[in-house]
Amino acid sequence: MKPQPRTSPPLVLLTALSMALAAAAGLVFSPWRYPTDALRSAFVPNDAVTLVVGLPAVLGGLWLDRRGHRFGRWLLPGALLYGIYNAVAVVVGLALAVWSWPDLVVVVLSGLVLVRSFGRADAPPSAPGALRRVIAGILIGLGGLFLTRAVGLLLGALSGTAPLNAPELGVAVADLIVTPLWLIAGLALWRGGARGLALGPAVFVQANLLFVGLLAVLVIQPMFTGEPFGVADFVVILTMGCVCFIPFGWFIATADGGPRPAA
Repeated sequence: MKPQPRTSPPLVLLTALSMALAAAAGLVFSPWRYPTDALRSAFVPNDAVTLVVGLPAVLGGLWLDRRGHRFGRWLLPGALLYGIYNAVAVVVGLALAVWSWPDLVVVVLSGLVLVRSFGRADAPPSAPGALRRVIAGILIGLGGLFLTRAVGLLLGALSGTAPLNAPELGVAVADLIVTPLWLIAGLALWRGGARGLALGPAVFVQANLLFVGLLAVLVIQPMFTGEPFGVADFVVILTMGCVCFIPFGWFIATADGGPRPAA
């Protein structure tokens, strides 16, 4: 007898379809969806990256989870968290305008899938104790860093000393919403237990996807904006991303990533 699926495939596929439609709307109808140059410069490249990074990650996570591979247990919720982060940034950046409704749908559907996914903590897969604490420390450190940055940016914007444009405000609010989860996941993973071993790696997958997505945006952004490629920005983000990428490779190589045996 196979283990009970952790997710509902129709709901995940509907979520993936919503992500694809929201990204396609941004690419095809960008003058209407993003009425300013700042919005188009920030979000149109991100929509393209959603189609080549976020969407395949969701579908790949579903496929692995349905086949019984433990990595699917982390990849799918991590990819959904990645989608929520991007959708929240767009919704806030568009100030809840009519064109933000596709991203609101993504947030709601992704949230429903995550509740179902994290609602089951059956026999979490194992990883070496040292690696578990490394990942936990990274989540706590980066979560605290990005949360402090988001709070500082929002306080500066509210006080009028450092105004933010619409895309910057959207990203700051997304950080404010998501990074506390990094702290919670890091602390839970450090302590161990079923919930920590289920939540921590999934949030770590999201962190890796965010760095991959940002690097991809920096690469393709000149195609949409005509601006020169930011070599310095790319190197800085790549260096920061390696803090996640290297332990992530270690995690994949050493964690129990094989199929779950049938009961």
